[in-house]
Amino acid sequence: MSRKAYRLDGKLLLLVLVCLAYGAMLLLNVPCLFTAWLGIPCPGCGMRRALAAAASLHFGQAFRLHPMFWSLPVLVLSIWKNGRLTGCRRLNIAIHAVLALGFLAHYAAVLLRTC
Repeated sequence: MSRKAYRLDGKLLLLVLVCLAYGAMLLLNVPCLFTAWLGIPCPGCGMRRALAAAASLHFGQAFRLHPMFWSLPVLVLSIWKNGRLTGCRRLNIAIHAVLALGFLAHYAAVLLRTC
């Protein structure tokens, strides 16, 4: 097997393990560890409910719960393709910057609401 095949198998295994861990947390109703340890909401707070709403085709509700719910497939694809979503380096940087700024803006709004 080539190195590329091993790398692909490793990424697939990691993706499956993350999905299984997340699924177990959903089934066991485990609270957010970030919030439990630090006492403040995490940047992903609301994402679980937003993804559930999006899976039920309630996109408006999903957007209200966490406006960056749509970015999860983009982030997974980015990790899968080693950060190269397109052939253009500048466009890749712009996409990642938009995602980062979106999460930061949402997190800042959540923190301001909780104060």
